[in-house]
Amino acid sequence: MSRQEILNVAMHKNLPLAKGGLIHSSKEFNPRLVSGNVANYYYRTVLFENLSEIILLISPEKSNYQQTLYEIEVRFIENEKNKGLFPYVLKVLEERYGQPKIENKIFLKNRIWRPDADSEVRLISNDLTIRIKYTDLKIKKFAEELSRSTYELPKTPGEHKDAGKF
Repeated sequence: MSRQEILNVAMHKNLPLAKGGLIHSSKEFNPRLVSGNVANYYYRTVLFENLSEIILLISPEKSNYQQTLYEIEVRFIENEKNKGLFPYVLKVLEERYGQPKIENKIFLKNRIWRPDADSEVRLISNDLTIRIKYTDLKIKKFAEELSRSTYELPKTPGEHKDAGKF
């Protein structure tokens, strides 16, 4: 999904989408909150009767490549409700994707599903927080490579420094 498609869906569904890091209290779509180049967007909504933040990570716009969605993260914000929510979310994901691979970190427990070679679903939890990440690994890898790249394609062939040689 391209950046423009994300904005079109947000406008059509009247989602209060905003650039990552921008604090706002809007309850509906506002084009001023999404203007300019960004690495992510977010909005707040209610999922499973819990206040949640949806974060959309997109690839950089560089070298004439369009920005593309590669990860959706769902953060459940109401920590006091998360203990009761966790078993339900885990059950939903296990019914959909099967048994997860489990990674124990110092303070976090990751449950990882691989629906196919290019996709990953992670349920990240501890005593207070629950996050779910849906990632397109192929696009994420490309986005990371593009972010590290210092090469910029010229906008037109005439702008290239070797254009006068021919």
